Amino acid sequence: LAVLGAGVYQLGKALALEGALGAAAAERSALQIEQSGSLLVGSRPEMGASFALVEARPWGFGFGVVPNGLDMRAAKGGMAQLGYDPDNGYVHRYMFGRGIELHSVLGDLWAWMGLAGAVLAIVMTVLLVRGLVTGLAGGVASGLVVALTLRCLWDMFFAPVYSSMSIFTLALGLALPLVAARVRRPPAKPRRAALPVSRVAPRT
Repeated sequence: LAVLGAGVYQLGKALALEGALGAAAAERSALQIEQSGSLLVGSRPEMGASFALVEARPWGFGFGVVPNGLDMRAAKGGMAQLGYDPDNGYVHRYMFGRGIELHSVLGDLWAWMGLAGAVLAIVMTVLLVRGLVTGLAGGVASGLVVALTLRCLWDMFFAPVYSSMSIFTLALGLALPLVAARVRRPPAKPRRAALPVSRVAPRT
């Protein structure tokens, strides 16, 4: 799965740079790579804000907390390092206007609940991956399980909490039975080697 994901990313990057998605997309992609070194990082400047805020306040903020001037300066500095101009309405109104919105489930849970939120995100990721791997290994993973798990793994890093929770709820509801069945499965008993048949005739 990791190799397949990396291959899809490289293919999409090549298509974007070659102009398959349009000249504007090719120019924008080239600029993002030049400024940030990566198409993925350049297209998601919220990652720069997340890393900067984690470094400044590793314990998070809390529910409903509006960042102060120092927090805003740190977040904008992290985004500026990726070549993104943070002085715009998206940053001021959406990301930090009424609280903290880092446009990732992991980042939002950390900002709202600190380390407990980060642990919750990690546990959900482990359960989803384990359910997918178990289902694929047992030949019982449906297309819906695969699609929802991959979508949740993407949303974990690149989508806000509010638009992702319904998908996470469904994906976890499908993955947990697979994980539980794996845990309850009894270990296979080792087979005993058959005793060799003696060819010596019994004494009479």
